[in-house]
Amino acid sequence: MFYSVTPQFNKDVPLFHIGQIPVRLITLLIALHTGVMVVTSLLLASGRASWINLLLYSSDAVWHGQVWRLVTYAFVSLPSIWFALEMLMLYYFGRAVEGALGVKFFSLLYVGLIFLGSGFLQLLSLTGASQEMSGAQAVNFAIFAAFVAIVPGAQFFFGLAARWMLLILLALSSLQLLAGHQFSAMLLFITESVGAVLFMKWRGFHELFWGLPSFSLFKIMKRTKAPSSPVKSSLNRSILTTPTPLKTNASVSKSIPSPKAVLSKPVKKVQAEAIDIDLLLEKIGHAGIASLTLEEKEQLEKARTALLQRDRS
Repeated sequence: MFYSVTPQFNKDVPLFHIGQIPVRLITLLIALHTGVMVVTSLLLASGRASWINLLLYSSDAVWHGQVWRLVTYAFVSLPSIWFALEMLMLYYFGRAVEGALGVKFFSLLYVGLIFLGSGFLQLLSLTGASQEMSGAQAVNFAIFAAFVAIVPGAQFFFGLAARWMLLILLALSSLQLLAGHQFSAMLLFITESVGAVLFMKWRGFHELFWGLPSFSLFKIMKRTKAPSSPVKSSLNRSILTTPTPLKTNASVSKSIPSPKAVLSKPVKKVQAEAIDIDLLLEKIGHAGIASLTLEEKEQLEKARTALLQRDRS
């Protein structure tokens, strides 16, 4: 929906089903956020705002022993169109992150981000300034940062890579908070995003700003999907080669390279070329040959020409 390629992972397993509807952890999180939002609205409408204040984060209250505020603040929100958009983005990006990490580590990530936010503000309160907060905007944006750490080359609007979309949104949010003199909120926003990226790096997703735009995506897909069948492999190879007539024994013996000829080509170069072609084949198999860029098509054509020349020799 928001991006051009949706990753699929073998850890994307629902917790349970309600009829034919799969229920995942991200579904329960959104239900919890929405349920508390409805209860908050009803309590405010009935004049019981003091009950809601008991759930908001307050550094002074935490120092006085009300430690539950370190967690409950994240689920207190008011109804608005921004809340609906926030939940929509949390579902799409959170589902991908949950599928990549599994329920256990996704739970650890989300709860850890909640404690990271309140713990960071609690430390800031040691400077003498009281800190208050409600809602999980920074936490949910950090889930988007975790998604970008998985597929940094996924394309958004106008072909913009996810890694640059993350930097742009983070910069705009920081400038907005800075202009409003909300320095603590700005630092919190950045800290949550960096924390999410570091967590994903700990779990093995560490190519956010390195390598080709789509390299990490295909590396993850190659690691998690089942081995391809011989029939599929032969179909993929048919893209590179054209049918050639049957060869006689003499021509077959000529087409077999000598050990000297094989060793004359650097091993690292051969391995690098093989990896590049494998990545292109993965991309074609997932999104079709039309998804290749002009440079990738030229690389594919060079590989095809090299194979044809090898067959003729």
